[in-house]
Amino acid sequence: VGPGFHARLINIGGGGVGLLVDKSEASALDRCRYVWMKIDLRPEIPAPIGLTARLVHVHTDHEQNVYAGLAFEFSFNAGHRDFVVSQIGRYVGAVQARHAA
Repeated sequence: VGPGFHARLINIGGGGVGLLVDKSEASALDRCRYVWMKIDLRPEIPAPIGLTARLVHVHTDHEQNVYAGLAFEFSFNAGHRDFVVSQIGRYVGAVQARHAA
């Protein structure tokens, strides 16, 4: 397990996430290619989803904040894929319903 850091969720899909990592914590991405993450999707999903992801690409903006693209990695636990995808689908459906109302 590498160094911990906080990030803001920018986008999410069935295959991965886009994160914004503040410049004060961005150096943690230099030391790891796989991360163990907890994705907090409250209030739509009551508990954080824990999973492994692989760092695919990074982009540093003019303020030195890092936009990171991570792909979900299920080779360590292939059975977890269906659960994660169903929870993300549930989250997206709930957010869309809330905005449609």
